[in-house]
Amino acid sequence: MILGITGTRKGFTNSQYNAFKTTLQLLLKDNNVEKFLQGQCQGVDVQAGDLVHKVTRGKVLIQSHPPIKQELIGECHVDIKVQPKNYLARDRDIADQSDILFACPAEEEPQEKGGTWYTYKYALSKGYKVILITPSGKITKINFDD
Repeated sequence: MILGITGTRKGFTNSQYNAFKTTLQLLLKDNNVEKFLQGQCQGVDVQAGDLVHKVTRGKVLIQSHPPIKQELIGECHVDIKVQPKNYLARDRDIADQSDILFACPAEEEPQEKGGTWYTYKYALSKGYKVILITPSGKITKINFDD
């Protein structure tokens, strides 16, 4: 299984982080997770990548999908780095390659602008499995059978 994430460059709220960590641990327990895809931007991308690396003790490969523009790149553990692309192209790649995509936005409600919401809406339009975790820590599973 491949997990991916899209999230705010502001970073997780405490509630969001705790909800992500709990959900991640359940997925790791019940599934054979091989890779975790993230965009290597400051904020949620690097926080999530570092958490996955720490929780799995390096057993899950961290794959970075960096943007061409380098000003928002953050430092984190990376096992595989793919060719940089523009923001929206790499966001689509993360969604397309993930069995489950986490979306961790800065807002409680969908917005018209922003990469996190763009990627969330893109994944929904494709019928992909998405776990939305809002700043309040509310978890919504979308396109899951159960």
